[in-house]
Amino acid sequence: RLIKAWSLIEDEHNDWSLEIVGTDSKGYRKVLEKQIIDLDLQHVFIKDGVFGIECDKLIAGSEIFVLPTLSESWPLSVGQALMLEVPVIATKGAPFPELVKKGCGDWVDHGPDAMAKALVRMMSLSSSDRKIMGKAGRNWVLNELSWISVTQRFINIYNGLITMEAP
Repeated sequence: RLIKAWSLIEDEHNDWSLEIVGTDSKGYRKVLEKQIIDLDLQHVFIKDGVFGIECDKLIAGSEIFVLPTLSESWPLSVGQALMLEVPVIATKGAPFPELVKKGCGDWVDHGPDAMAKALVRMMSLSSSDRKIMGKAGRNWVLNELSWISVTQRFINIYNGLITMEAP
């Protein structure tokens, strides 16, 4: 779906490129490569998975992180991108409506048209506006999703329960 969305916008945004990065555990790479060829896309590249510091470097060097998924409960890659101050576009298969509410990305319907629209909107922003979105994402993760913030909420809940009077 992401490649199809890219095919709708590549000609108008040929100063951008799309990098699809990940392991090919199920042999899906050949399907994607064929789609790229069939759509005659010039700015789409598939790379092997990267891990550790190399993964952080790749994400941190990106202008936008995109997760087109039909179903994910809590993909860590989104949190990783947000911690690295990269704005995120995720489809509604991932549970992230807060991307919009927190000003750090888009949460879009499935399908190439919705994804293309989100990509164009994000790519049309200035680099400094994307950096502001990235900082908002990092702040969201640190303030609400980090182990420290989650632990503090649990402590507050337990303290509240301890001080409750029995009926």
